[in-house]
Amino acid sequence: MQKIAIENNLSETAFAVKEGDAYHLRWFTPGGEVELCGHATLATAYVITRFVEPNLAVVVFDTLSGRLTVEKSGDLLTMDFPSFQLTPIPITEDLTAALFSEAEIYF
Repeated sequence: MQKIAIENNLSETAFAVKEGDAYHLRWFTPGGEVELCGHATLATAYVITRFVEPNLAVVVFDTLSGRLTVEKSGDLLTMDFPSFQLTPIPITEDLTAALFSEAEIYF
């Protein structure tokens, strides 16, 4: 898969294999495998619902990011992106200086 991604030389190349009622989905860039790629997931769902299983209304993918679902409604595809638990990070003087340096502020 990595060699194909290198040959394609695109931001992501998706590989899907049917496993039971779901598809195992992996994404590769020329530099290696990535954990999540939304546009390649939607493109894969489009190919599946258009050419592989045209009567499928929901495509389920098992990925490194967990289970992703894409719903087909007419010509539209909707994906449920995973969410992550946010954790507070203390704001230090160094962080403030790096984020709000006068030399880097552009209005």
